[in-house]
Amino acid sequence: ISASVISTIYFRNQVVNYAETFIDFYMKQIETTVSNINYRMGMFVLGEDDSVPKLDSYIHEIKTTENMAFRNYYANKLRDVFRMYSMEYGNEYQFFAYFPGIDMLIGSNANDRLTLPQWEFYTSDICRRLENNSLIPNSGTSYWQLVEAENEMAYILKLYSMDEVYVGCFIRPSDLIWPLENAIEEGKCTVLLYDSHNKVVSGQEKPVQSIVVMERGFQTLPFKVEMFVSDYGLWQKTFFMHMTLALIGFAILCTILIVIYLLYRRVLRPVIHGLRREVYESEIKKQMMYMDYLKLQIEPHFYLNCL
Repeated sequence: ISASVISTIYFRNQVVNYAETFIDFYMKQIETTVSNINYRMGMFVLGEDDSVPKLDSYIHEIKTTENMAFRNYYANKLRDVFRMYSMEYGNEYQFFAYFPGIDMLIGSNANDRLTLPQWEFYTSDICRRLENNSLIPNSGTSYWQLVEAENEMAYILKLYSMDEVYVGCFIRPSDLIWPLENAIEEGKCTVLLYDSHNKVVSGQEKPVQSIVVMERGFQTLPFKVEMFVSDYGLWQKTFFMHMTLALIGFAILCTILIVIYLLYRRVLRPVIHGLRREVYESEIKKQMMYMDYLKLQIEPHFYLNCL
């Protein structure tokens, strides 16, 4: 019982340490990615993105040319730039540029992360909100805003304005936390994303019972994450498998020791005692024979001395 209790406590501490390490690593990774996106978008707006030297010309040609063939050509060039950004930072981050003068939005939908209806919904919602001035561009380096759309299809948006062109990046709240939901393989892990008003943005309801509960907040995003672990899943199975193998090994070792003890007690010890007895009797016989030999030598001398 004591071994079981100690093993359970040790296993739980190992799971807690792993979960804390994983969530801290993931949060740090998100912070780094968001900071890099903020920097890249800032360089994009300022026209100082060294990775795409002709970026300003792409935007200028799209905005000013009347030739649809040229416009589509440069739109594809700009779309390739956004696709490169998504490949660098993650397919869940969707980059776009909106040209209100020609009512055109250019984006990549990297690796078809979103279905076509989803992509059309998000892009049309962004265009509609920009036309109604309900989205305010922010030139700050760390401001991301939550946009609550219809059918619970909210998204987190970073938006810039440059030369009558809106440039931005958005990500779905569910895509932001999905790696945490799969942190424990074959286990039950619930993750909730809260906004700055402690309103649930993404995630299921809190589980009734949880083994581990952790809460972390972002520094570059106005959100926080709460993670609930209610089942250890594959870890638990692996742990019990290791415990079972250890118990089987211990039982085999005990069985071997018992067999050796019984073999010594019932077989080896009688044999050893018999050998010792034979050796002892042999030594006694040798001594008796030596005494008889001495007697034979003494008797003639005794008779001669008497005469």
